Amino acid sequence: LVLLFGIQFHAGSDPALHAAALVKPAVWKGEWWRLITGTLLHANFIHIAFNGIFLIQIGREMERLAHPLLLPVVFFSAALCGSVASLLLLPNIASVGASGGLMGLLGFLTILGARKGRALPRAFQQGNLATLALITGLGLAAYYMIDNAGHLGGAAAGALIGLAAI
Repeated sequence: LVLLFGIQFHAGSDPALHAAALVKPAVWKGEWWRLITGTLLHANFIHIAFNGIFLIQIGREMERLAHPLLLPVVFFSAALCGSVASLLLLPNIASVGASGGLMGLLGFLTILGARKGRALPRAFQQGNLATLALITGLGLAAYYMIDNAGHLGGAAAGALIGLAAI
């Protein structure tokens, strides 16, 4: 994600966003790749920094507590589902960012905590729920710039994968 952001920044954000962001009318016209490429782009340095830090933190937990190969499977499946949810629920708003995939990891880990709660520290599940609450609060407060449909679709996909895998 950081490498792609570097390329995006070097090439200029506008051309990259025009070519690959999740622009819903373009998807409906057949540019289906945007459902994935939009999740790999970021709007600015703050956006990539927050997503990168969150990915490192939650990715470590995912690799430690579940099979390491589940990380990319859950991330990309949830990212795609988040994009589809955004496409259907916010049809006129373009978006970028890995948040759907990140929320999928959080959804997966929340199910892991619920299913294997006795084997995990109590603080683990409390931390997941606190993170979900914080992200939900931020999403509600900044709804005009956060793709809550993408967050919801990603979290739901991660939770469903967790239900199937755990």
